[in-house]
Amino acid sequence: MKTIGFVIAATLFGLAASTPAQTDPNRLCFLQDYLYVAAQHNPEVQAAFHGWREAVEQIPQARTLDDPKLSYEVEGIENSRSSQEQTLFLTQMFPWFGVLEAREGEASAMARAARKNYESALLSLARDVKESFYTFAFLARSVEITRESAELVRRFEQIARIRYATAAAGHPDVIRAQIEVAMLEDRLTGLEQLRPAVVAKLNALLNRPAQSDLSWPTTEPPPTISPDFESLYATLLKQNPDLKSLQHRIEAMRNRETLAESKSKPNFEIGIGFKDMPDSSGGMGRSNSDDPLMAMISITLPIWSDSYSAARRGARAERLQVVHEKINLENSLGAALRQLLYECSDADRRIRLYRDTVLPKAREMLSASETAYQAGAVDFLSLIDAQRALLQFQLEYEQLSADIAKTVAELEMIVGGPLPIASSNHP
Repeated sequence: MKTIGFVIAATLFGLAASTPAQTDPNRLCFLQDYLYVAAQHNPEVQAAFHGWREAVEQIPQARTLDDPKLSYEVEGIENSRSSQEQTLFLTQMFPWFGVLEAREGEASAMARAARKNYESALLSLARDVKESFYTFAFLARSVEITRESAELVRRFEQIARIRYATAAAGHPDVIRAQIEVAMLEDRLTGLEQLRPAVVAKLNALLNRPAQSDLSWPTTEPPPTISPDFESLYATLLKQNPDLKSLQHRIEAMRNRETLAESKSKPNFEIGIGFKDMPDSSGGMGRSNSDDPLMAMISITLPIWSDSYSAARRGARAERLQVVHEKINLENSLGAALRQLLYECSDADRRIRLYRDTVLPKAREMLSASETAYQAGAVDFLSLIDAQRALLQFQLEYEQLSADIAKTVAELEMIVGGPLPIASSNHP
């Protein structure tokens, strides 16, 4: 059953089911590596898996009759010192017609609901892993970009020193460069100190020791999804595991109503017995006048109608409770889908703006400012402002890329699986 569970995980994650054997938990790099290890080792998912197994094991118990009862009775015969009457009886209780089927139907529906709960736990885990992974990836890019920016300002400092040596610039330019380098190095230190906390969160999802290290991740360009609300909402209604779990619970509640109705019906007990009586000479054996075989049938008397009516009303109320929970969840998921699609569209628009216009212009402005400073056409502060603007835009672009990837992960969780990808945001 664990193999079945992992196949389910691979299907929900949109990954190949053959990869886990090739994934080393100590050498994780790509997102799919993290997902495979998490699906195999995350304790919350394992708990949901065993909850599913437990529910499945309830099915054979529900469709089985109660244990038969064997009774043995010994009774002394009046005016006889050595003779005893012995009775052996075997009885079996049978419920009203359809009760066993209703019990099995309820248990089967609850097992299907437990499977959907397991799928929901997998999708929630995938969302959490992706969010932490892209946070880790953004941190890696922030470190890289900040380090590159610090190296760039160090080059500007050398230019300022050369100009200062030739009296083409003042000493304050060199000091400004040194201050900017110090600020960037401090930011870099803060980013590197954040790494253990981010890694610890990933380790918790992977069920690894908090102090275990992880190498910087390798990411792919953020995706662009199809923004068709109607199509995605139809898919959501069809395969969202939380909705499906509630639907299966409604089926279970219908069977529970049947069971509540059966409380007002009698149960039957059928038995067969053997009585061994002393013979006329006082010894044990079959009496000439008595047949040792006996049959018995008894029924319960469902006379407490108020109790049975309350059971029916309670079962119906329980079913209606789940029905309204499902309706409420459908409404909430529809609203969440609208919001997430807006966030994806907004982030995608801004990513294209940064990629196609803002970042190229910021690099162009920095290059022009450096050339103009070397020629004495602008002051050093203008050069530093251009460098700061480029750094800010680069970090904002990376943050947008991480945000849209996290939003897609949230969408996949509520839709119930991988989304149709339109294209990439990167050329």
